[in-house]
Amino acid sequence: MSQSAAIQSASSSPWPGRLRNRILLWTFLFLLLGAALRLWRFALGFPLWGDEAFIALNLEERTFDQLAQPLRHYQVAPLGFLWLEKLVTLLFGFSEAAVRLVPCLAGILALLFFFRLAKIIAPGLASLWAVAILAVSYYPIRHACEVKPYATDLLASVLFLWAGAQALKARPKPLWLLALGSPVLISLSFPAVFTALAAVLVPAVHLRQNRRVLFPAIISFLAISLSFFLHYSLVGKNQFQNEQAKHLAYWDATFPPANPLFFFPWLAQTHAGNLSAYPVGSRDGGSSLTMVLFLAGIFSLARKSKWPFLFLLLAPFFLTLLAALPGRFPYGGSARVAQHLAPSICLLAGLGLAFFLRTILVKKVFPALGIVLFLALFALGLGQAARDWLKPYKTTGDELTRSAIQTMVAKIDSGNPLQVTREAGQIDPSIEWYLRRGGNKVVFHPGEFPLEGKSPVSWFWLPPRPPGGDTSAASSPTIPEGWMLLSRQDFTFPLGRDSQSKIQFSLLTLEK
Repeated sequence: MSQSAAIQSASSSPWPGRLRNRILLWTFLFLLLGAALRLWRFALGFPLWGDEAFIALNLEERTFDQLAQPLRHYQVAPLGFLWLEKLVTLLFGFSEAAVRLVPCLAGILALLFFFRLAKIIAPGLASLWAVAILAVSYYPIRHACEVKPYATDLLASVLFLWAGAQALKARPKPLWLLALGSPVLISLSFPAVFTALAAVLVPAVHLRQNRRVLFPAIISFLAISLSFFLHYSLVGKNQFQNEQAKHLAYWDATFPPANPLFFFPWLAQTHAGNLSAYPVGSRDGGSSLTMVLFLAGIFSLARKSKWPFLFLLLAPFFLTLLAALPGRFPYGGSARVAQHLAPSICLLAGLGLAFFLRTILVKKVFPALGIVLFLALFALGLGQAARDWLKPYKTTGDELTRSAIQTMVAKIDSGNPLQVTREAGQIDPSIEWYLRRGGNKVVFHPGEFPLEGKSPVSWFWLPPRPPGGDTSAASSPTIPEGWMLLSRQDFTFPLGRDSQSKIQFSLLTLEK
């Protein structure tokens, strides 16, 4: 079969009507489950943890124009994402639900459009497996409920790949849509540029003889390149330099080794780690099974001569790796910075799983294995929902911070507010976020001691904490001259980068 014939037949279903209906039913159930898992986690209202608070604090204290400047706390986030977040908070106020609304909607839309993508590239059972894997995968669910741009990375990449897959069927309209929509999608995600380029270059090369496709492909390429160049020049460059100045060493292990002898072992270890944690996985080979399915998916497309689809799915990996070689963008290491690769991983894993289940060996030894795996994936999704209900927080420190500060502020009289005497950069971001939710009941002083208020004064004391560092173990605040300590309540637990239990803050009551 020629490549063109393979492309045209990819979306046609060879399955009998009854089986096709069953596949659609199961797919629909997994789509419902995936959307429900994201909404469930969103509704549980996890307390903001440090990385989320980093972004949320920038949103609260900056205007739309100021969000284009280097962000506080060395954060990197695309401007379109920041503006959407800012718009939502202006409409609904600053709350956990408001700052997570954009990621939640992006996560659900990404799942729905992924189904459309899977039907093109992996029709039949393979599309069901791919949708099921993405629907119950831990990281896409988690990042759909976090104040970070990872969910928009996934959404933008799915949309780019969908347009590219449509274009491979010799349809010029998706390429025109790419040209029009790429400025918006590029503003929502930095790494989605890798999938955007793949979505244009692969159809352009494969259908280079077709002028109806080649011309809009060239226009789309120019639109994508210009959009990324402007976005990176105006926003990304300063953010990346700002972040690298402080945290470059954090990503060292995610860049290819300088010694070429170690390159392929590093590549295998990376792909068997968190990069491929779908539906679950971990570092140090914890995602080896998914990597095997991924490789089987590559073989499945290759044996059917669906090379254009295969190149479309693999090109984002190659382009990301090219960016990692000079240290411009991490490759693997963490699933959160590789959400733009999740569609390709889940699709190829779904194809690989379908390939294994079609073999004679599986049919003879365990013909019901497919049903068992469906039920196992469904149970995995329900298990994640149960886990989130039993533990509706990332760490106990996040939950203790929220509950302690909310309880503390509720007892404060706005006429004699709680006084905080640390510079903003020396306060753990989640602590600062919840203190700022106190409104006029909380006053921040730049000095070392409380400066105002009628006696007795409620003093929110924080131990020294260098910007970006851990809280020190110091536990003895110096009482200001002329004041007497009436009571002291210490709050001791691990928080953020602190792995050990320390005094994170204290509530002191002082009398003049």
